[in-house]
Amino acid sequence: MALSIKVRTAGRQTQFLLWIGFGGLLGLLILAGISGLSVVRQIQTRNQRIREDYVRRDRTLEQLRERFGAGVAVREDALTRAKVQRAAARALADGPLRSRAAQAAALVTALRAEDRLPAIVAGLVAGRFASGMG
Repeated sequence: MALSIKVRTAGRQTQFLLWIGFGGLLGLLILAGISGLSVVRQIQTRNQRIREDYVRRDRTLEQLRERFGAGVAVREDALTRAKVQRAAARALADGPLRSRAAQAAALVTALRAEDRLPAIVAGLVAGRFASGMG
């Protein structure tokens, strides 16, 4: 009988220790889960800050592009007009030596490809008015 009491007491102690170990492991899992959720929240907050910073910088760059884009367009327009005026002055200076077609060709070759069509149209209109056809 004494042996069965010792076995029972040892069994209860073992069971008690197993419950304590299981409770400890369960507590560690809960702490790890809470810690993981905290890390996820920190990552989300950091991502939100990065996103907001990106949007702010993108807006700033867009504003700079608009300002500089308008400035570049004005500068290119002024340069194109100056080129057309120089070419027209050269063509007028050569006046009697060249035919009107040669003058127009010289004007067109002085311009870049994207500026040629407006210059050709302007030259044709100016030629009409200058010759009294318009």
